[in-house]
Amino acid sequence: MAAQNHKGKIALITGANKGIGYELARQLGKEGVTVLIAARNAELGNAAVGKLKADGADAYFIELDVTTLEEGATEAFRQALAPDDAPTGGFFETGGVVPW
Repeated sequence: MAAQNHKGKIALITGANKGIGYELARQLGKEGVTVLIAARNAELGNAAVGKLKADGADAYFIELDVTTLEEGATEAFRQALAPDDAPTGGFFETGGVVPW
Protein backbone atom coordinates (compact mmCIF):
# COMPACT_ATOMS: atom_id res chain seq x y z
CA MET A 1 0.00 0.00 0.00
CA ALA A 2 1.38 3.42 -0.94
CA ALA A 3 2.00 6.00 1.76
CA GLN A 4 -0.26 9.04 1.73
CA ASN A 5 1.27 12.43 1.04
CA HIS A 6 0.04 15.00 3.58
CA LYS A 7 2.51 17.76 2.70
CA GLY A 8 0.75 21.06 2.16
CA LYS A 9 -2.27 20.22 4.30
CA ILE A 10 -3.22 22.16 7.44
CA ALA A 11 -4.40 20.77 10.77
CA LEU A 12 -5.89 22.92 13.53
CA ILE A 13 -5.41 21.15 16.87
CA THR A 14 -6.86 22.49 20.12
CA GLY A 15 -5.12 21.70 23.39
CA ALA A 16 -1.94 20.98 21.45
CA ASN A 17 0.48 22.59 23.89
CA LYS A 18 0.80 19.30 25.82
CA GLY A 19 -0.41 15.72 26.09
CA ILE A 20 -2.35 14.00 23.32
CA GLY A 21 -2.77 17.21 21.33
CA TYR A 22 0.97 17.88 21.33
CA GLU A 23 1.79 14.34 20.27
CA LEU A 24 -0.77 14.54 17.48
CA ALA A 25 0.82 17.82 16.31
CA ARG A 26 4.29 16.26 16.48
CA GLN A 27 3.27 13.25 14.41
CA LEU A 28 1.42 15.33 11.82
CA GLY A 29 4.35 17.74 11.63
CA LYS A 30 6.65 14.81 10.84
CA GLU A 31 4.31 13.96 7.95
CA GLY A 32 4.66 17.45 6.46
CA VAL A 33 1.32 18.81 7.70
CA THR A 34 1.31 22.46 8.80
CA VAL A 35 0.05 22.40 12.38
CA LEU A 36 -1.85 25.24 14.03
CA ILE A 37 -1.43 24.87 17.78
CA ALA A 38 -4.54 26.27 19.47
CA ALA A 39 -4.31 26.62 23.24
CA ARG A 40 -5.44 29.08 25.89
CA ASN A 41 -1.99 29.55 27.49
CA ALA A 42 0.22 31.60 25.17
CA GLU A 43 3.43 30.80 27.04
CA LEU A 44 2.88 27.03 26.85
CA GLY A 45 1.57 27.25 23.29
CA ASN A 46 4.57 29.19 22.04
CA ALA A 47 6.92 26.80 23.87
CA ALA A 48 5.24 23.85 22.13
CA VAL A 49 5.59 25.58 18.76
CA GLY A 50 9.28 26.18 19.47
CA LYS A 51 9.85 22.48 20.18
CA LEU A 52 7.89 21.43 17.10
CA LYS A 53 9.81 23.84 14.87
CA ALA A 54 13.10 22.58 16.35
CA ASP A 55 12.02 19.11 15.20
CA GLY A 56 11.38 20.45 11.68
CA ALA A 57 7.60 20.97 11.81
CA ASP A 58 5.83 23.93 10.24
CA ALA A 59 3.94 25.04 13.37
CA TYR A 60 2.12 28.19 14.50
CA PHE A 61 0.41 29.20 17.74
CA ILE A 62 -3.14 30.52 18.00
CA GLU A 63 -4.53 31.60 21.36
CA LEU A 64 -7.93 29.98 21.82
CA ASP A 65 -9.89 28.86 24.89
CA VAL A 66 -12.48 26.36 23.70
CA THR A 67 -14.04 26.11 27.17
CA THR A 68 -15.48 29.64 26.92
CA LEU A 69 -16.82 29.60 23.38
CA GLU A 70 -20.48 29.55 22.43
CA GLU A 71 -21.84 26.54 20.58
CA GLY A 72 -20.50 26.45 17.03
CA ALA A 73 -17.72 28.96 17.69
CA THR A 74 -14.88 26.48 17.15
CA GLU A 75 -16.34 25.57 13.76
CA ALA A 76 -16.61 29.26 12.85
CA PHE A 77 -13.02 29.71 14.00
CA ARG A 78 -11.87 26.79 11.85
CA GLN A 79 -13.75 28.16 8.84
CA ALA A 80 -12.11 31.58 9.27
CA LEU A 81 -8.63 30.04 9.34
CA ALA A 82 -9.13 27.35 6.75
CA PRO A 83 -12.20 27.59 4.53
CA ASP A 84 -13.64 24.39 3.06
CA ASP A 85 -11.69 24.88 -0.17
CA ALA A 86 -8.33 25.05 1.69
CA PRO A 87 -6.15 21.93 1.77
CA THR A 88 -6.96 21.09 5.37
CA GLY A 89 -5.92 17.84 6.90
CA GLY A 90 -8.33 18.10 9.78
CA PHE A 91 -9.67 19.87 12.82
CA PHE A 92 -8.70 18.03 16.00
CA GLU A 93 -10.35 19.16 19.21
CA THR A 94 -8.28 17.69 22.06
CA GLY A 95 -8.66 20.58 24.51
CA GLY A 96 -11.26 19.52 27.10
CA VAL A 97 -14.49 21.21 26.10
CA VAL A 98 -17.09 21.68 28.82
CA PRO A 99 -20.45 20.94 27.15
CA TRP A 100 -22.72 22.53 29.79
